[in-house]
Amino acid sequence: MTTIRHDNQIQFTAPPEAVWELVAQTDKLNREMGIPPISFHFDPRKAGGTEAWATMEIAGFRVKYREHPFEWVVSKFHTVRRTFQKAPFTEIRGGVRLRPNIGGTLVEVWAEIDAANAISIPICQAIAFKSCGDFIKTARQFDLVLSGKSDNPYPKHSKKPPVTHDRLNQICDKLLVDTEYAEIIQRLKEYLVFAPPEDTIAIRPYELADRWGYARKEVLETCLRAARHGILDLRWRVLCPECRGAKEIKGKLSEITNTVHCKTCNIPFNADFDRSVEVFFQVAKSIRNVSDITYCVGGPGLSPHILAQWVIQPKEHRTVNVSLPSGRYQLRSLQVKNSADIVVSDFRGVATQVQLEILPGNPGGALKLLGSESVANEAEWIFDNGTDEVIVLRLEIPEWIAKAVTAAEVSAMQAFRDQFGSEVLSPGTEMAVRHVCLLFSDLKGSTALYRDQGDAPSYHVVREHFDLMQKIIARNGGAIVKTIGDAVMACFVDPAHAVRAAMEIQSEADSLKGGLAIKLGLHFGPAIAVNANEVLDYFGQTVNIAARLQRESRGSDLVMAASTLEDESVSEALKDYPVTQETFSANLRGVEPQMDLVRIQLNVKR
Repeated sequence: MTTIRHDNQIQFTAPPEAVWELVAQTDKLNREMGIPPISFHFDPRKAGGTEAWATMEIAGFRVKYREHPFEWVVSKFHTVRRTFQKAPFTEIRGGVRLRPNIGGTLVEVWAEIDAANAISIPICQAIAFKSCGDFIKTARQFDLVLSGKSDNPYPKHSKKPPVTHDRLNQICDKLLVDTEYAEIIQRLKEYLVFAPPEDTIAIRPYELADRWGYARKEVLETCLRAARHGILDLRWRVLCPECRGAKEIKGKLSEITNTVHCKTCNIPFNADFDRSVEVFFQVAKSIRNVSDITYCVGGPGLSPHILAQWVIQPKEHRTVNVSLPSGRYQLRSLQVKNSADIVVSDFRGVATQVQLEILPGNPGGALKLLGSESVANEAEWIFDNGTDEVIVLRLEIPEWIAKAVTAAEVSAMQAFRDQFGSEVLSPGTEMAVRHVCLLFSDLKGSTALYRDQGDAPSYHVVREHFDLMQKIIARNGGAIVKTIGDAVMACFVDPAHAVRAAMEIQSEADSLKGGLAIKLGLHFGPAIAVNANEVLDYFGQTVNIAARLQRESRGSDLVMAASTLEDESVSEALKDYPVTQETFSANLRGVEPQMDLVRIQLNVKR
């Protein structure tokens, strides 16, 4: 067997961290380099996870190969290995390495090809030379972007397919009347025209907001209105807790089911409303007819939560040098039953070596961390695979995806409930919500008002109360779930926002006619999202407690659990208001044991 190798390199003026953001996007990189679209299927592994098999068309021939897991360390390198069937080559290996150099970054690209026979050697030489050359051509454009001379890293495909300008202009003109965010609409319009096609079929509003320098809520509300007017389509997808890739993409929230299977990781998991169910947007077909085409499924850019990934062969002993910023990380693998926590720090005396054993087991192996879990920023990592299986180790950031707009977040926005009120779970479907803040209100004295003033004048006062509540709740990032008689049930993602809304409600309650007072109670905790009479509603003990706390209110105050007040964001929010706090205990119906509560009285002249 003859191995053909070719190397090339390019110098960037930007630091490795900035260069990595582009060269790690292997799906976009492959497309820009002219690699054909690829179809994948996954075969389960007995040890856990899957084997990925790919098929592509090259010069009229169908080529099939096994794509082994990528290896990478963020901002350092990434490599891939592909084993082919019935091709002029048996295996292709390649990758890139980033090295700090002369105030910038030197990027080295390499390709190794094992020729199937002597006749195929010239073919392998040509492929190795071309693949490295195509990377360098694409990387030159990256350098222009990183040096500020261009804003488009993918010029070959950015305008393919083109947009329907007449329709886009017409709808944007309507949008400008419908919203105050004119600058954001213009940026969105330009984005839909010039962005690479795959960037317009999975639009994350928070990513755009961070990139453009606008408030996340403003960009999200603009995308919601754009979807309502037909520029964008609102879509839902479920993210796998292991690879964090999209596993189900649906046009309606009602099409999402409780249990989902990730074919890439070969695991079932439950969809969480505030973790794995994400709302995103794609350009409408009538604006730009973009197709979802796959060019890569395993590259580092597709899993930004994984800082490093190593493929450890059976019985392999490997030593690697790892450089990481301070923080908490987890080592995980689909082939083992447990994870190992790693704390990286710059404290004096911290270990400069970490050793990890992978012990055999049935089913699945086990990770055993030898020595301290604390390790220095620059350290030597030693892996010992004592199993007969290939182990794919992932060093992950434990935090969830910060730029995903979850179903829980968007459903707590009044703009979403106003414009997409029909988006609900299917009847009978229940989804866990780990954290939601629920605010219940009631009008004190409304019964006497109806008795003394009659139905029509009293109803007008009650409607003014509802309008006041909705305005303040929406302004503070919440949404009204439903009204029950004179009462309101509202939801918030952040309890501090709910507290601010409550203080503003009590501050403005004097504007209500009839001498009515508003009773408020809130509680923060887990719940179940359900479809209740075609409304996206919540069920569970957090709901029950919030309703009971409202009944403990005397009017013109807010009652919450003492544990909620201990939340740092809540206590910080209350510092902005002149309040008096009264602690007390109460037996709430259906709640055990007795709860410690706090009454928050806003000190305003009434």
